[in-house]
Amino acid sequence: IGSKTVKLALLDEHDNSLVYSDYFYHRSKIKKSLLAAIHRCAWLNGDCSVSISVTGSAGMRVAELFDLPFVQEVIALKYGIEQRVPGTDVVLEMGGEDTKLVYLTGVVEQRMNNVCAGGTGGFIEAMAGMMGVKSSRMQQLAMGATSIFPIASRCAVFAKSDVRPLLNSGAKREDIAASVLHAVCEQAVAGL
Repeated sequence: IGSKTVKLALLDEHDNSLVYSDYFYHRSKIKKSLLAAIHRCAWLNGDCSVSISVTGSAGMRVAELFDLPFVQEVIALKYGIEQRVPGTDVVLEMGGEDTKLVYLTGVVEQRMNNVCAGGTGGFIEAMAGMMGVKSSRMQQLAMGATSIFPIASRCAVFAKSDVRPLLNSGAKREDIAASVLHAVCEQAVAGL
């Protein structure tokens, strides 16, 4: 459970294969959203015994409320990557309000940008909103780009002052989407 979304994954106990997953915005209604996610999962997968763990920036409080085990998100990320992509050295994890660079080789080290939404999912969401598209469509749009425009990546407010003139001048949405994603990558790398 993150700052903006609830993610749920149901794994098979024998081989850890993914049986079911769900991902959606909680809009600060975390308890209601979590219960809806669990209800959907149970409805689609039937009655079964499960072991539950909670992670994420909003997960600790939920774990306390429901008396569930809490796993710190970098530990959960490390475990998941080791299971799914063994041998990985570094992971870049972008959340709604922060971005983490996690080094997995040797002693686990984390660098985190949490000062500003630049280089995060919240930044992408804000720019997508300006363009009138869902943030989940930005990558698909960007695949058709032919140009990259400079976009301020440090702050969504400054980026809007770069994106608005592009929209007003009739720049291709594909180029704007690619430019936004490029700016996010630059900010994530520079900030971490």
